[in-house]
Amino acid sequence: MSNQLFNLAMQMLPSEEFAATYKDKLAMYDNLNTPMVIAFTDKVRAFLAGLPMRMSFTVAIACFNGEIRMRCNLQDYVIGKGEFITVVPKAIVESIYLSPDCTLIMLSFSDDTFTKSLSFYNYAFAKTRLVHPVKVPFSTDITEAFKDAYKHLVGILNRYPAEVEEELVKAYVQVLFGLVSMSRKDWEQTHAKEAPASAGEKVLKQFLAHLAEDYTVYRDVAHYAERAGLSPKYFAKVIYTNSGRHPADWIQDHVILDAKTMLRSGESIQHICQVLHFGSQSHFARYFKAATGVSPMRYRNREK
Repeated sequence: MSNQLFNLAMQMLPSEEFAATYKDKLAMYDNLNTPMVIAFTDKVRAFLAGLPMRMSFTVAIACFNGEIRMRCNLQDYVIGKGEFITVVPKAIVESIYLSPDCTLIMLSFSDDTFTKSLSFYNYAFAKTRLVHPVKVPFSTDITEAFKDAYKHLVGILNRYPAEVEEELVKAYVQVLFGLVSMSRKDWEQTHAKEAPASAGEKVLKQFLAHLAEDYTVYRDVAHYAERAGLSPKYFAKVIYTNSGRHPADWIQDHVILDAKTMLRSGESIQHICQVLHFGSQSHFARYFKAATGVSPMRYRNREK
C-alpha cells in the first residue's frame, strides 16, 4: 500500500460508491436502500492496514442501524443506532469497524466554507477543532427529516451536476446540521437533570482538550497544570484518579502517535522534529526510543 494513504485525503475515499458529490468540496455516501456495500467495506478494511492515519478533511456520519467503532486521538468511540458523529481535520484515526447491519449516511467536506459558518460547528470548530469527535444523539422525528433533506440534496446534485450553485448546496448543508443542532438541544434538555460531571472529570476533559491543542509544543505536565490553574502535584493526582493514567503518559502517547503517523507517511526526521518541536534529531530519537523501544528509523523500516 502506498505511504500516501497514511495522510488520508478525501480524494482517496472509494469515489465510485458515493451517492453524490459537489466538485472536490463535498462527497456523500449512504446505504439507506441496500445492505452495506461489500466493495465499500472491503476498501474500508484496506484502509485499516494503513492506520493510524491523519484526516485532512471533515467527516460527519449519521448511524441509523448497527454500530460503528473507531479510535480517534487515543480515545475509543462507539456510534450506535440514532447517533451522529463528526471528526474534524487533523484527527488521527487508528481503527474503524462497521457492523454488517450498519446503515449510515456519511458526508465528507474538504472545504471549510461548508462547515465553519454552521450553527452546530461554531463551538466545535472554535473550541475543539483538532481535538475530539463531536457526538450527538438523533431523535426519531429529526432522523426522518435529516434523511429527507439529505435525499433532496443527493437528487439535485445527481440531476443537475453542472448547474447547481454553491450557495444552494451550502443551504442544504446548513439545513442538515441545523437539524443535528436541534436534536442536540432536545437531548440536552431531556438529560438536564442528570448528575453533572464531577470536578475531577471536568479537569480531565479540559486536560485532554488542552493536550490535543498543545502537545506538539508542550510536553511538560507543569504546562497543563498551569492551564488548569492547579499545582502540578495535585493536577497529576486528579488526572490519575479520573483516568487511571498519569498525565505524562497521556502526553507521551499523543506525541508518539503523531510521530508514528508521520514516520509511516514518509515524513523526514527533520520535519517531524520541527512539527513536534524537538530541539534536535538526537533528542527526538531518544524520546521515541524510550517510549517504543526502537529508534525512529528502525520503526519506519519495520513498518514498510
